Amino acid sequence: MKYRHRLVAALLLISLGISSYLPPASSQPGLETGLVNPTAATDLAGAVSATGASAQVEALELVRQTPFVAADGSLDLELRWTGVSTEGLSISTIIWAPINDETDIYLEPSLVRNQVAAQELSSLSRADSGALKYSIPIRSFTAPEDDPRTWLQDPGVYPITIEIRGETGVLARLRTNLIRLPTDIAEIPLFPISPVLRVTSADGLDLTDAIKLLNAHPNLPLTVLLEAGLLPQLRSNPELTAAFAQALGERKVVAGAQLSLDPSALAAIGQPDFYSQALDDTRRQFAEIGVTLDREIIPLRTGITEGGAELLIAAGVKIVIDLQPAAGSRGTIIQDNGSLTIVRIDDEHIAGLRVSDSVAQRASNSVKRAHQLLALLAVRYQKDRSPVILGGGGLSSVDLQALEVVLDALDQGGMMKADTMEDAALSSRTLPFRPQENPDQNLSDIVEPLQSVQEVLAVYADFRVAGGPSPEGIQIRILEGLSRNLNPEARRTRMASIESDLINELDVISLPEGPAITLAAQTTAIPITITNTSSGVRRVKLSFQSDRIRVAEHDQEILIQPGVSQIDINIEARSLGLSSLLVTVLTVDGSRELARTRFSIRSTAIPGLGYAISGAALVFLIIWWLRSIRRSRDLAKRPANTESDDQDGTDQDKADLDKAAPSQLDATELIPDKDRDMDQTEQALAEVTSDRGKGNTTLSS
Repeated sequence: MKYRHRLVAALLLISLGISSYLPPASSQPGLETGLVNPTAATDLAGAVSATGASAQVEALELVRQTPFVAADGSLDLELRWTGVSTEGLSISTIIWAPINDETDIYLEPSLVRNQVAAQELSSLSRADSGALKYSIPIRSFTAPEDDPRTWLQDPGVYPITIEIRGETGVLARLRTNLIRLPTDIAEIPLFPISPVLRVTSADGLDLTDAIKLLNAHPNLPLTVLLEAGLLPQLRSNPELTAAFAQALGERKVVAGAQLSLDPSALAAIGQPDFYSQALDDTRRQFAEIGVTLDREIIPLRTGITEGGAELLIAAGVKIVIDLQPAAGSRGTIIQDNGSLTIVRIDDEHIAGLRVSDSVAQRASNSVKRAHQLLALLAVRYQKDRSPVILGGGGLSSVDLQALEVVLDALDQGGMMKADTMEDAALSSRTLPFRPQENPDQNLSDIVEPLQSVQEVLAVYADFRVAGGPSPEGIQIRILEGLSRNLNPEARRTRMASIESDLINELDVISLPEGPAITLAAQTTAIPITITNTSSGVRRVKLSFQSDRIRVAEHDQEILIQPGVSQIDINIEARSLGLSSLLVTVLTVDGSRELARTRFSIRSTAIPGLGYAISGAALVFLIIWWLRSIRRSRDLAKRPANTESDDQDGTDQDKADLDKAAPSQLDATELIPDKDRDMDQTEQALAEVTSDRGKGNTTLSS
């Protein structure tokens, strides 16, 4: 038994010794094709080195890589080796069979196409960054066996595995892809890519990073999508804003309405102007800081109905960038007033650039994932060359270095070219787009409250001249109340609050209780005190009502300054006695009463009809007085007689009169002299008229 154990141990030692002399699989020359057991691959993150006093995790990181390799070119890489030393280590590469489906990018390859001979790791030169420079030259044709280049006959996307080996086996392994271009790429249409940089104040690509990318790629037709939340930052930092505007150059800058509004929902309730106003307000605010937004392109995160499409077309929009996470097909909506093209940002591809690694691993993984994205696009290029729009929301967690890699690749050309957003949209015009039947947001419950608020706002806009909340600011509050972020109850509450605030802003005019006033003249001016408790000038209309008093300023518009003001009104009394004058302050359109008071006015002047009556009475008195004087004079001319004589004479006279014929009577004794009476009457009327102008006519009895 003892000898049997010794024999087994000896056999194990012999087998280990033999295995240590076998060359690694990667160093076997002439391997063109074959199957490799996928389970033989170890963790790509690296392996644990058995050398040294303590175990150390060693890794191979990708720093830079040629994005596209010509048919007879070279794949140049820069690799960072985290091991302590390069002595005694070798580097080699397995080239796997090209992939034909995007999903294969994420799978472990199994079919080997070729293998690059190993070379000493210490023989590699270093870049300025300290990374190792490693090249894989390729050829597209057969050549003598001593040609060091690797033969790749067909264009395509070839997965490659780069390995670092030592005495104990594989120490680290790195997976990436080699994109081999066609032999004559000039004869093949380039794959159009329309890059979109979504700049935001939240997590993601900020202004500083965007300026770096724009300056690094001045000729790349990028479309810059700005979040409205950037406005405060741009306003507060003029230097940053100027640098951003300069970096933009002539490139398209787009932004949607600051608020999350649904144009289709607004069109459904007959309020299309709200969305147009929101767009105009957003454009105006960006223009104030020197950034001009493109009017024909807007981003939108909601579905579109026919009504919504008509609204957007009427607002001058031609292209909608659909930002919905699960957007449908792209295409064009044809309406009577024009057409609207829907394009979609490809978040599915850009998602491959997202990283959630530690800071130490992020740089390497960002570069690796950027080249993985290029490989995905190259695979798609083989089947579908319709434009791909990269960017949008997918940039919110993409590392800046990954974006630089992708943009560098687009700048270099190869098999892809950067297109403008208009070019991407043109390819969609042949595809019909069916609008939604119903909007995503239902605003039917807010129709009446919204109309009520609009009516009060229109009144307030005419009422306010300066100071206080601006109608534009209140309009923004209304738009905020229509946001898709609010539920129906919150919207109704918001509208009720806005209307209440508007009514309070109208309730700033007051009139004191009207005093009792006595008029000594028919026309005069009386003061009215008006109090304006607002912070600015207000425009109102004055209204006066009375059955005996006429006011010249009735229905006139006046401006009321803040504080207490006094204005004079010109009144005319139409009759003597006590009258009531109702004073009302109204809005300009007369729809709302702002304040009222009542004056008690007693008139002691003789106006209008009183003059006529007084004049007639005066004429009567004058005539009666003249007749009395004449009669007195006639009686004075007769001689004095005794009482009997007088009585006899009187009786005799009466008898004589009775006997006398009517025609024989002296008319001058019975009828006053007409001409004389008229002269005296005219003189009396002239005196009355003169006194009337002085306002102190006096009646005599």
